[in-house]
Amino acid sequence: GGGGGGGGGGGGGNVTDPEGKLFVLAQNKAAMLAGTLRTDPLALRMNVGDCGKITLTNELPDVGAFDGNSKTTIHIHHVQFDVQGSDGVSTGFAYEHSVRPYAAEDPTLTAPAAVGDNVLHLSSVAKFQTKTADGAAAQPFIGTGMGTESIEVHQVVGVDAANKTVTLDAPLSNAHATGQYSGFEFIQYEWYADTQLDNIFWHDHVDGIHGWGHGLVGQLIVEPAGSKYTDPATGQAIASGTIADIQVDPSAPNYQALLPGKVNGSFRELALWTIDDNDRGDYSTLNLKAAPLKDRPDAANRFSSYKYGDPNTPLPRAYPGDPVVVRTINVGPSMDTLHFTGQRFTIDNRISYDASGKTQGDPGYGSPSTVGTLQDTILYGMSEKYTIALEGNGPNGRSKPGDYLYYNGDDRRLQQGAWGIVRVLGGSSSSLKPLPGTSLPSTPATNPSTLPAVTTPSNPCPTDAPTHAFNISAVDTPGAARSVFVDSSRAAAVQAGSIKPEPLVMHVAEGECVKVSLTNGRPFPVSFAVGKLDRNADSSGVNVGYSPDNNTAPGATRDYIYYADTHYVGTASVVDMAGTGGVAPDGVTVTPNSQKKGLYGSVVVAERGATFTDPQTGAAVDIGTQVDVHVPAVGTTPQKDYRDFSLLLADNDPAMSQDFMPYPDKAEPGGTNINYANAPSGDSAGTFHTGGSDPATPVLKAYVGDPMVVHEMVTPGSEQPHVFSLGGWSAPRDRWVPKSEQTANQQLGPGQTFDAEMVGGAGGGKSWAVGDYFYGDLRRPFTAIGVWGLQRFLPRPADCANVGSGNPVCLVGGAAPIAAVAPDAATIGTATAGNGSASASWTAPASDGGSPITGYTVTAVDGAGNTKTADVGGSALAGTVTALTNGTAYQLTVTATNAVGTGPPSELSNAVIPAVPVNVPGAPTIGSAANGVTTDAVISATAKWTAPVDNGGSAITGYLVAADQYNGSTFVSSTVWAKPISAAAISLKFTGLVAGKNYRFRVRAINAVGASAYSITSNQTTAR
Repeated sequence: GGGGGGGGGGGGGNVTDPEGKLFVLAQNKAAMLAGTLRTDPLALRMNVGDCGKITLTNELPDVGAFDGNSKTTIHIHHVQFDVQGSDGVSTGFAYEHSVRPYAAEDPTLTAPAAVGDNVLHLSSVAKFQTKTADGAAAQPFIGTGMGTESIEVHQVVGVDAANKTVTLDAPLSNAHATGQYSGFEFIQYEWYADTQLDNIFWHDHVDGIHGWGHGLVGQLIVEPAGSKYTDPATGQAIASGTIADIQVDPSAPNYQALLPGKVNGSFRELALWTIDDNDRGDYSTLNLKAAPLKDRPDAANRFSSYKYGDPNTPLPRAYPGDPVVVRTINVGPSMDTLHFTGQRFTIDNRISYDASGKTQGDPGYGSPSTVGTLQDTILYGMSEKYTIALEGNGPNGRSKPGDYLYYNGDDRRLQQGAWGIVRVLGGSSSSLKPLPGTSLPSTPATNPSTLPAVTTPSNPCPTDAPTHAFNISAVDTPGAARSVFVDSSRAAAVQAGSIKPEPLVMHVAEGECVKVSLTNGRPFPVSFAVGKLDRNADSSGVNVGYSPDNNTAPGATRDYIYYADTHYVGTASVVDMAGTGGVAPDGVTVTPNSQKKGLYGSVVVAERGATFTDPQTGAAVDIGTQVDVHVPAVGTTPQKDYRDFSLLLADNDPAMSQDFMPYPDKAEPGGTNINYANAPSGDSAGTFHTGGSDPATPVLKAYVGDPMVVHEMVTPGSEQPHVFSLGGWSAPRDRWVPKSEQTANQQLGPGQTFDAEMVGGAGGGKSWAVGDYFYGDLRRPFTAIGVWGLQRFLPRPADCANVGSGNPVCLVGGAAPIAAVAPDAATIGTATAGNGSASASWTAPASDGGSPITGYTVTAVDGAGNTKTADVGGSALAGTVTALTNGTAYQLTVTATNAVGTGPPSELSNAVIPAVPVNVPGAPTIGSAANGVTTDAVISATAKWTAPVDNGGSAITGYLVAADQYNGSTFVSSTVWAKPISAAAISLKFTGLVAGKNYRFRVRAINAVGASAYSITSNQTTAR
């Protein structure tokens, strides 16, 4: 760790952080402290399969440490490491992982040490004179040359206290000068990059609150196997650096392209940290650099290098066609967005599908192609990391020449200077080497000396692309309460206050050339910056770097031209980048922040050939927050029609979610809205009950089952992340990615968009749930001040010619019910076993699929997959499968069937084992009893019987015999034979009776369950 400060930007000079602190390679320390090397966080690189060995020492003084005691570590994520010694966290029974400043703790060399020496002369040897637990002299490890590139570690095998020397276990490999430090205050880590982990966060783990925001962070970037890292300006190999060229070697063992299909070879790389002040909120930076907007007061040109020079923030450069990869990590205390103007990318860089939607590993998987909604903004929190492959808009997805603005989308962060430029040179430069396998542009790169004016913008569209023209005006509402983009035909009415505006939403189809003629009806310059769409530098909508003038002067009209090359764009933001607050060109007039006043909107790109109509009238439209979209049939794919809604959520609340006390829990209502409206209703059980009147926010109307897409956006100029909910209805995370997971809630930050295609359409598909449903922000303080609205799902009309006032027209195909489908799965209950059978009950499916259930099939399956089934009627909720094998385990499932087909099976039931039921046996059959024999030595009589017909499912184990004494026909008493008789017996000579008395006998059979009932009474006998 080295000291230092960083920050600052063009236009305002350097800004120094007095608490700045950095990790730095020892070989670069002197240059960084001297100011000849940028004070950036440390980016280290390893290739897949490499083992990295890091030795850390500490030069951070106690003065300035939060608790007056300087210690530091390096804690890394993701890679393989020994948690006892390389985790960088002193936890549990792990070793001590932190180090103190060696200058405060360790002795120095009092004599130079040459290569091959094994004796060090030190200013003190006291700390090396230690004992082991058993009292023997310790042999500690010692670092020599602390804080230098030549540091080496040996073991002490002897200490001479009188001469202040220590003897090492091996000769020195490097020479060390007098005054260098030698001691314990170092730690060595080993990291193994076993797979392509992209970029990995590492950081100090002693005092992150006071260290991370001031620079004690880094990245380990894992590159493809065999890669080399070079300085883009010189082509020389580099050991670290935030801007690098990664030169790959496809012939290297285990080589794999970084992002197949997107980055197949060498590439330009930017290591980027969004670092905000953790404990006071005083600053926001990119790599500890900032270009505060207050130091660039001309709002219309504050990003222009013609006006203020290049910012001090990271400025990666490339030639057209070069892959540019951004490795970024958020080190701020809040959820921030990172926005790239004119660039785009997919969130999942490695997902690919074939033409039929199959992924790798699926049977019949064909040639892959990357799919997914294109984004220009990410939202990420502390320690979260992304690898972003900028795809640009030019040929083969690479950037066209020009300067591209990137910035922290949270407006307070942008105001504090967290923005930068990606520069794609239009010509060759001696200070930028070409990537391997590419050649320099044929002409040198040049920039005019002054900001070039634009009369007619160049056209990025193919010559056969149809033109879709819009006439748009930027105007203020009465009293300049709000600034809006509107269709020019409505501009005067909006300015007069006779029309209540809504945010501008323009609808176009894939393949269209979009021409916007912007008229500026405001007293300040205005721009029209559209995200994601293909455009040239003169239609970027922002005066950034050495871009030509993209602003529209007050009272003027100018054109912007875009190409909607793919429907994967989805929703693209529109914003005035000339109005971020500041002063007008006269240097006196203060310009308000037009983004916070509403000068934003969106362009929604539908599939090729799509047309758009008004949901209330059916008339053709191409502007509006609520439209119906009609995608024509293509081949065997039928026409597709759906309700299309756009919800633009804005806030002006920089305090919420800050970690200051008292913690803010009340959102700021001013400037917080959906589509310029809000419905403040507090926070109670009746918050969303409107009492018969609709809220001021948009009501999204559709008939149940109507296909429905909701385009969500947190507007540029906002401050907070929001959790957008469709009230429990779900949508895929990415509507264009097959098998995408579904979500009911989506977190979005300023400038970010999400296209929610409701699963099953309005009302949740098969459930067809008529009624009013919530939508809005799940961050409760914002909900309370009105960031919510209603989804109204109406019964399908019987007559599309008479839908009723205020209701939408029917989509193409009229109001015919949605085609029925097979039922949902039933829910099975507990199964029970019988004799050669198994039974189960169930509850009916949640949905019958739109057609009554006609029957159920119960299936019993054994461990080998053998099945038996039983069918029952549609009203039955229980069934039994017979002809099963006793002693074999079975599990049961049930399926429901309607006129369309059979639905999915239920979950498997509990396992049961059929068996013959076991009971007590039946009663024996009594036989003819016999008198005793007078010549016997004992008095007796004999009982006789036959075994029972039913043994109860268990073998007979014996019999019990009772002798009942009678006096004539009157019962006197009963005597039971003392113990059971053998199971094989069919008679018993019952002794111990009273001579001359009359007896009758009864018999019971016994099995494992118990004793049977007694047989009937035998005939009467006489004991003799």
